[in-house]
Amino acid sequence: MFQGLPILMVTGKAGPIQTFGVLIDSYSENNQDSTQNINSPTVDNNGVGQSFHASGQALGSCRFYISKVGNPTGTCVAQIEGMVGGQSGHPDGVVKATSDPIDVSTIGTSFSLVPFRFSGAQQIILTSGSYCVGLFYSGGDASNLIVIGTDASGPTHPGVLCFWDSTHNGGSLGSQDCCFYVNDNTG
Repeated sequence: MFQGLPILMVTGKAGPIQTFGVLIDSYSENNQDSTQNINSPTVDNNGVGQSFHASGQALGSCRFYISKVGNPTGTCVAQIEGMVGGQSGHPDGVVKATSDPIDVSTIGTSFSLVPFRFSGAQQIILTSGSYCVGLFYSGGDASNLIVIGTDASGPTHPGVLCFWDSTHNGGSLGSQDCCFYVNDNTG
């Protein structure tokens, strides 16, 4: 929710400094008090994310507050979709951009902000309007999955938590917000 601020993130004690572009929208991980499973057979969520508003910026990256359970394999990606009914509506089902994939085995078992970069032609211009950024993973099972941090006790982001089932049908949940950051490509 803090728009227009440059962001800097340090990963690990001796890890590289990663810079991110100007912040487009976010909902802090400090709000996290709940979770949503991604691709668990008990919950048909192949993707979970958050709607947000953009005003003409070029997409550069996003981050989600996530962890893994067990030993999931394969890759996950972030995707951008438009929204039907504005920021409080639901995803329109049309993928506008897909991030570079992340090997899920590199995700930790403790929650952390994990960055996803949009490269080349995927750095689309987010014209003024409502979008949804989602994290997608399809290789899990009941014991090996990705978990995304959410706020279920007092969500205050003007958007809604978005989700997609295994056939990529999208929906939204106004009673939770996803912890996320979306940045432009100036970083």
